[in-house]
Amino acid sequence: MSTCKTVVLAVIFALYTGISRGQCPAKCNCNGTVVICRGEQLSTIPLPLPDATSLDLSNNMLASLPEDAFKGWQMITKL
Repeated sequence: MSTCKTVVLAVIFALYTGISRGQCPAKCNCNGTVVICRGEQLSTIPLPLPDATSLDLSNNMLASLPEDAFKGWQMITKL
């Protein structure tokens, strides 16, 4: 019975924290709904994570952004 409770709690925690490590874009670090891609010499915006609320792209090589660069990043409130 305690094993079942542990599994349920682990699933709830994973859902609550938002972005899992498996979803985090390459060259980025994810913590909950925060995606940090700082200083990775990215020249394009990473693939979107729909649950992300914050995206740090500072100190990269983003010369210009297409009009739809943030398509799919619908929950972003901090850039």
